[in-house]
Amino acid sequence: MDKLGALWRARTRRERLLLQIAAGLVCVLILPGWIYLSASAYRTNAANELAAARMLSADVARLSEQVQAQRANFSGVDGSVRDRALTSAQEGALTIARFEDAGPDRVRSDF
Repeated sequence: MDKLGALWRARTRRERLLLQIAAGLVCVLILPGWIYLSASAYRTNAANELAAARMLSADVARLSEQVQAQRANFSGVDGSVRDRALTSAQEGALTIARFEDAGPDRVRSDF
Protein backbone atom coordinates (compact mmCIF):
# COMPACT_ATOMS: atom_id res chain seq x y z
CA MET A 1 0.00 0.00 0.00
CA ASP A 2 2.92 2.30 0.75
CA LYS A 3 4.34 1.69 -2.73
CA LEU A 4 0.97 2.53 -4.30
CA GLY A 5 0.77 5.72 -2.22
CA ALA A 6 4.30 6.70 -3.26
CA LEU A 7 3.43 5.99 -6.90
CA TRP A 8 0.31 8.14 -6.60
CA ARG A 9 2.21 11.02 -5.00
CA ALA A 10 4.88 10.81 -7.71
CA ARG A 11 2.26 11.68 -10.35
CA THR A 12 1.55 15.25 -11.31
CA ARG A 13 -1.80 16.81 -10.60
CA ARG A 14 -2.81 16.44 -14.24
CA GLU A 15 -1.86 12.73 -14.32
CA ARG A 16 -3.85 12.12 -11.14
CA LEU A 17 -6.88 13.84 -12.70
CA LEU A 18 -6.59 11.72 -15.86
CA LEU A 19 -6.29 8.51 -13.80
CA GLN A 20 -9.34 9.50 -11.72
CA ILE A 21 -11.35 10.23 -14.87
CA ALA A 22 -10.29 6.89 -16.38
CA ALA A 23 -11.31 5.06 -13.20
CA GLY A 24 -14.62 6.93 -13.18
CA LEU A 25 -15.32 6.01 -16.80
CA VAL A 26 -14.58 2.37 -16.04
CA CYS A 27 -17.07 2.47 -13.18
CA VAL A 28 -19.69 4.35 -15.18
CA LEU A 29 -19.42 2.46 -18.49
CA ILE A 30 -18.02 -0.99 -17.86
CA LEU A 31 -19.62 -1.81 -14.52
CA PRO A 32 -23.23 -1.30 -15.73
CA GLY A 33 -22.46 -3.37 -18.84
CA TRP A 34 -21.11 -6.17 -16.70
CA ILE A 35 -24.20 -5.99 -14.47
CA TYR A 36 -26.45 -6.07 -17.55
CA LEU A 37 -24.66 -9.11 -18.98
CA SER A 38 -24.94 -10.91 -15.65
CA ALA A 39 -28.65 -10.13 -15.42
CA SER A 40 -29.16 -11.21 -19.03
CA ALA A 41 -27.43 -14.53 -18.39
CA TYR A 42 -29.58 -15.02 -15.28
CA ARG A 43 -32.76 -14.29 -17.28
CA THR A 44 -31.74 -16.71 -20.02
CA ASN A 45 -30.96 -19.41 -17.48
CA ALA A 46 -34.26 -18.82 -15.70
CA ALA A 47 -36.17 -18.98 -19.00
CA ASN A 48 -34.49 -22.29 -19.87
CA GLU A 49 -35.30 -23.73 -16.46
CA LEU A 50 -38.91 -22.56 -16.76
CA ALA A 51 -39.24 -24.21 -20.17
CA ALA A 52 -37.81 -27.45 -18.78
CA ALA A 53 -40.19 -27.30 -15.82
CA ARG A 54 -43.16 -26.75 -18.14
CA MET A 55 -42.12 -29.74 -20.25
CA LEU A 56 -41.79 -31.84 -17.11
CA SER A 57 -45.21 -30.68 -15.93
CA ALA A 58 -46.74 -31.62 -19.28
CA ASP A 59 -45.10 -35.07 -19.07
CA VAL A 60 -46.43 -35.58 -15.55
CA ALA A 61 -49.93 -34.55 -16.65
CA ARG A 62 -49.78 -36.93 -19.62
CA LEU A 63 -48.58 -39.80 -17.43
CA SER A 64 -51.26 -39.01 -14.87
CA GLU A 65 -53.92 -39.25 -17.58
CA GLN A 66 -52.50 -42.59 -18.69
CA VAL A 67 -52.57 -43.91 -15.12
CA GLN A 68 -56.17 -42.74 -14.71
CA ALA A 69 -57.10 -44.48 -17.97
CA GLN A 70 -55.44 -47.68 -16.83
CA ARG A 71 -57.27 -47.50 -13.51
CA ALA A 72 -60.53 -47.07 -15.38
CA ASN A 73 -59.69 -50.17 -17.44
CA PHE A 74 -58.92 -52.14 -14.30
CA SER A 75 -62.17 -51.15 -12.67
CA GLY A 76 -64.03 -52.82 -15.55
CA VAL A 77 -62.19 -56.11 -15.02
CA ASP A 78 -63.87 -58.36 -12.51
CA GLY A 79 -61.99 -61.22 -11.03
CA SER A 80 -58.60 -61.99 -9.62
CA VAL A 81 -55.30 -60.25 -9.79
CA ARG A 82 -54.33 -62.79 -12.43
CA ASP A 83 -57.15 -61.58 -14.70
CA ARG A 84 -56.11 -57.98 -14.23
CA ALA A 85 -52.47 -58.79 -15.03
CA LEU A 86 -53.55 -60.66 -18.15
CA THR A 87 -55.71 -57.75 -19.29
CA SER A 88 -52.88 -55.28 -18.68
CA ALA A 89 -50.40 -57.44 -20.60
CA GLN A 90 -52.79 -57.77 -23.55
CA GLU A 91 -53.21 -53.99 -23.67
CA GLY A 92 -49.43 -53.67 -23.94
CA ALA A 93 -49.30 -56.35 -26.69
CA LEU A 94 -47.48 -58.77 -24.40
CA THR A 95 -47.97 -62.48 -23.98
CA ILE A 96 -47.62 -63.97 -20.53
CA ALA A 97 -45.73 -67.23 -20.55
CA ARG A 98 -46.13 -68.14 -16.90
CA PHE A 99 -47.99 -66.91 -13.78
CA GLU A 100 -46.84 -67.47 -10.24
CA ASP A 101 -48.78 -66.47 -7.13
CA ALA A 102 -46.82 -64.09 -4.90
CA GLY A 103 -49.43 -63.58 -2.24
CA PRO A 104 -53.16 -62.90 -2.00
CA ASP A 105 -52.97 -59.67 -4.00
CA ARG A 106 -49.87 -60.23 -6.17
CA VAL A 107 -48.67 -62.35 -9.06
CA ARG A 108 -45.32 -62.80 -10.77
CA SER A 109 -45.21 -63.39 -14.47
CA ASP A 110 -42.72 -64.05 -17.24
CA PHE A 111 -43.28 -62.44 -20.61
